[in-house]
Amino acid sequence: MEQVAILVTDVVGSTELARAVGDSRFFDLMARHHAVVRYEAERGHALSIKPQGDGCFVVFASPDAALIAAQAIQCGFADWPVATRAGVHVGPAIAADGDYYGLALNLAAHIGERATGGQVLVSEATVAAATARFRFGPPHDVFLRGGPVRLHDLLWR
Repeated sequence: MEQVAILVTDVVGSTELARAVGDSRFFDLMARHHAVVRYEAERGHALSIKPQGDGCFVVFASPDAALIAAQAIQCGFADWPVATRAGVHVGPAIAADGDYYGLALNLAAHIGERATGGQVLVSEATVAAATARFRFGPPHDVFLRGGPVRLHDLLWR
């Protein structure tokens, strides 16, 4: 197992969006989302980039790289007609066949699900592992699958 930082992105309200704009336009929007995420992930030397439906899982070696990418992704979608949300968590994962596995990825996904459009939520473990260059909002405790978790907003604007 290795310690990694997991960034999860998701387009808010994608099912309703697909119904409203149709398959072709929705495909174009998802392609743009994935391209922006891939670009920022590659800039941050991501270990793994995995598009999944209307979002992406991205694994980084450092929390700073994940947080920089999360900020850049949100800035990239600031003028977009739909909102993107993100979650970041630092924890142990198993690398196998070019992918990553483990409970830390599940927790990152659940953190991302709690975010609202334009928001980046990060775990307490991420805040503790990040350098002082980032600003975070006050902690708030939530109950996610598996138990209570302390989250912070990444202040990216």
